[in-house]
Amino acid sequence: MNKIGILLLILWGVLLCGCDEKRDDKFIKFGTSADYPPFEYYENGKIVGFEIELAQMIANELGKEVSIVDMPFDSILPSINNGTVDAGIAGFAPTEERKKNFDFSDSYYHDAYGVVYKKENPITNKAQMAHTKVGTQLGTTVDIWLKKHVPSVTGITMSNNNQLIEALKAGHVDCVFIGYAQCISFCEKNQNLKCSLISEANEGSCILIKKGSPLKDKLNAAIKSLIEKGKIQELKEKWFKWKK
Repeated sequence: MNKIGILLLILWGVLLCGCDEKRDDKFIKFGTSADYPPFEYYENGKIVGFEIELAQMIANELGKEVSIVDMPFDSILPSINNGTVDAGIAGFAPTEERKKNFDFSDSYYHDAYGVVYKKENPITNKAQMAHTKVGTQLGTTVDIWLKKHVPSVTGITMSNNNQLIEALKAGHVDCVFIGYAQCISFCEKNQNLKCSLISEANEGSCILIKKGSPLKDKLNAAIKSLIEKGKIQELKEKWFKWKK
């Protein structure tokens, strides 16, 4: 191949890269874990929920298209770090450990913690939880709270909340400790289950991003705008029967 041909190939490659970067810039890519109703879950083969609609609204505020990537909850943080996704939206709360490596947007929802159990075996307080097998999702603030406030508990962690509910129904755990809005959602879909409120959450839900990312200010501006317009309140009224 002559020099002109080589130069043309290089130029073509540069143009292709430029087109890809421009096309990618149209999107904001959110990583989520779609096992967390009513925040994000599958319905008729499509991911829906409070945070999914919020992500779309935020993308609109930023003049971008939204891309939702479903993955295990414990894969979201490394996916943000390696650039697979731009941000994580999955009920994240800003723990001290997470703050070491990530930044957080302003909060857009404040939940509480609850426990799901079989109707015939009610577990309604921390004292009862201390003597049972309690299922929690791996790497969540709920799991951290449980170990801190009920240190004698027999905790069983799983990466997927749907698995936890199935484990409860099969008798492998006595109860499942998760966000209270999620407790209600699972009980609505499983008539043999009930739930109880255990504690308010210390921190609100935020979007998680890479440390030092310029996206933080843009997300905060979008969230502020949506709050002022009443759009986030409308989403809460749509998706939550219980809300703080």
